[in-house]
Amino acid sequence: MVVAGSPRVPVGVSGVCRVSEGESQWACRRMPFMDELQRLVSERSEELTENGRLIAMYFLGCWGAHLISSVVSSALVPSYTSSVNKDTNKPTPRTMKEKIVWDMNMVSLVASAAMFALYFKTFLELFWNQSDVEQRWAGTTIWSMHAINLHIACTIYEATTYVLSGKELQFYLHHVVVIGNCSYMLVTGRGHLWCSWLGLVEGTNVPLCSLTFLGSTSFKGGLLYTLSGVMLWISYVVLRVISAPAAMYYIYLDSQNHPGSAWISKDPEFNTGWYVFVYASGAFLWGLSMYWFYLITKGLLKAIGVIKKKKTP
Repeated sequence: MVVAGSPRVPVGVSGVCRVSEGESQWACRRMPFMDELQRLVSERSEELTENGRLIAMYFLGCWGAHLISSVVSSALVPSYTSSVNKDTNKPTPRTMKEKIVWDMNMVSLVASAAMFALYFKTFLELFWNQSDVEQRWAGTTIWSMHAINLHIACTIYEATTYVLSGKELQFYLHHVVVIGNCSYMLVTGRGHLWCSWLGLVEGTNVPLCSLTFLGSTSFKGGLLYTLSGVMLWISYVVLRVISAPAAMYYIYLDSQNHPGSAWISKDPEFNTGWYVFVYASGAFLWGLSMYWFYLITKGLLKAIGVIKKKKTP
């Protein structure tokens, strides 16, 4: 639709763009992507408000668990308050930043286990136990709703601990990607299966957090420490090396074989934006996972004696 006397400019769902005399047409040019986002937020305001409440609740829950970890660890775990200096072999008091990282690690262990369980339940319901393509794209579950909101809340919580512990900027990039992917699913109400399938990678954080915790105590190098390393390697192979690319491949297959059902939004630009984002972020995270997998494999081979450790002079 074009208003008489005005230049031809894109018209969004929110109405006609009118240009006053002497005003640049760029001043009112609308972006179809933003129009669709505005429409979705307006239509799904009740659901999004509830999502916001859940995110706030889980965020506060993470900080509550953080404080509990601090109190319990201070009382029961000597390694929480001090660590052994490698050079002097004497106890050194832990800094506040180190304690924040410790508590964040404990919270992440529990939260990642919960997310993995919720995501896996959704994966079974929307993919493994049925073959309806419409369900794969439009299906939602109570498990996926809580998992996605918990995921966003935990990501924000971890980002705040990064600020407090002085983490470098590159540590935040992964969190931006996670929030971006999860937000697409919450705003549109579609694609919960794909968020859940890709979210299964959170399962690798359980042995990773266990390994980090044990490595900060006298258990480092012991049987539990080695078993955690083995479980980390196995979970990486299954959930990151194999499962994540498989999810991306199924997204591609559905987009080619079932274009009528394989969409996040009926708006072409918004839908294309999601595909570009999910493929680009998926490739980035998978590449990052492969680098971590290399380091984990190298560490595991050293731990079991396949690769000899370098002797320090």
